[in-house]
Amino acid sequence: MRLSAKWYRRLSERFGPKEARRDVLHLRHYTTKYLVAGEGEPLVLVPGLAGGYELLGRLARVLARHFQVICYQLRGEDDPLLARRPHSLADLADDLADLQDALLLERPAVAGISFGSAVALEFALRYPQKIGRLVLHGVESRFRNRLGGSIARVALEEFPLPHDNPFFNQFFRMLFGRRESIGPLFDYVTAQCWSTDQSVIAQRLAMLADFDVRDRIAELAVPSLVVAGQEDAIISAAAQQELAASIPGGQFVPLTGSGHLCFLTQPKAFARAISEFMSRIPVLATT
Repeated sequence: MRLSAKWYRRLSERFGPKEARRDVLHLRHYTTKYLVAGEGEPLVLVPGLAGGYELLGRLARVLARHFQVICYQLRGEDDPLLARRPHSLADLADDLADLQDALLLERPAVAGISFGSAVALEFALRYPQKIGRLVLHGVESRFRNRLGGSIARVALEEFPLPHDNPFFNQFFRMLFGRRESIGPLFDYVTAQCWSTDQSVIAQRLAMLADFDVRDRIAELAVPSLVVAGQEDAIISAAAQQELAASIPGGQFVPLTGSGHLCFLTQPKAFARAISEFMSRIPVLATT
């Protein structure tokens, strides 16, 4: 779906990040754009499969009332040619460690959104000394390589698709809860997700196909919260609750009536779950 520049600007002003300081950082393997909003305890948001940090704007606005929110672009988001160089979820976790070092962040909270949760979870397992608390959403300990996901990945890899492609735009509708009133938010999500190069989306889907932390999850020594949309059609709330139960001391909060994009449709409830978790659970001392 292609929107006029004027209409897209209006949607971005309504749903995108607001009152944030934007800059760039030169990490070891790429240069990333990032933004900082609010003051207080630092909270790093890791964006999802597509749409970049702009898709987290609505949530970042609410969280910035209580935290210093840092959002950044994953490798390949702004440079698809760079993303074609072989890299893995472990590499994306290393990028997050580089970002924290560059910003002089000492054990911040990290919240992953959808695909970003796979990155955040891998990061927490690789660098437990660098993270204070972990928030996950839209993830499970092992992604099942479903037929629909395989078809989508092949289509994205092999065929240039128009932005009004009905197959994929119907998929975007599945990201919302069945009874959620979405209005222009659907147009914003569709346009923003298509701003990510489809080869980058395909590569990230391939990473998820290999994602499996079941044999390591018991080692996770970070206070953790899983927030799930009760009607998530992509990763069921039950699967996310199972993930929370497998994490030592893991906590689970379902958001009633919402789907995979609950961070967009219910940003206040999502932010409240994070705020209550962080106020209730202290940062564990390092050993």
